[in-house]
Amino acid sequence: MNLNGRQLTALYGHGCRTATRLKINDKLEKIISAKIKDKEAISILKELICYNWQSLLAKTNKIKNPLSKEISRAFWTGNKFTKTSKIGTKKMWLFHNFIVLLSDSFDQRQKDNCKVSLGEVVKSSHNSITVMYQALKETKNQVALILKERKIERGFLEEEIKTGDLITFHEGSGREKLNKAQAESLRKKTEQAVKLFNQINVGS
Repeated sequence: MNLNGRQLTALYGHGCRTATRLKINDKLEKIISAKIKDKEAISILKELICYNWQSLLAKTNKIKNPLSKEISRAFWTGNKFTKTSKIGTKKMWLFHNFIVLLSDSFDQRQKDNCKVSLGEVVKSSHNSITVMYQALKETKNQVALILKERKIERGFLEEEIKTGDLITFHEGSGREKLNKAQAESLRKKTEQAVKLFNQINVGS
């Protein structure tokens, strides 16, 4: 899929707590399939919590549009625009998977489900895909990533998916196919998120 920034934000925002609570998942699907005009799409996306994070990330990068492709990609799967910003007296790394780790309202299973995961396809069928991915394992106040096999819904993966393909999934649902550079960025940024989280929680 060759998606613009608005579509990427809708793709990864779909199925999240806010979208489900506000009952806008159907509208996000229309944004992804380009069935909603830009002005209306922006209005809908502003209802998502991620819009606030992307706005801060855009400001940090001196980029005007928080729904640009560069910023949307930076927040959800990571790129050179993924940066740290100061919020009050604290510094916050503006990357979705790091923010998920900091959530006090999620247990380990919920955090693992909410993070954007990179999966290598092991088996693909009409309705589901089996992947190997880096799952979260929590011990006391520290987390680690361990390789684990998982079956997910095909979700938004409409294109042909074969063994060895690198895909993302979020909330148990397939999102998009990544090239090697994008996949490596997501992997490294997620590992960095875990490292930063563990540093914060040392001794706590």
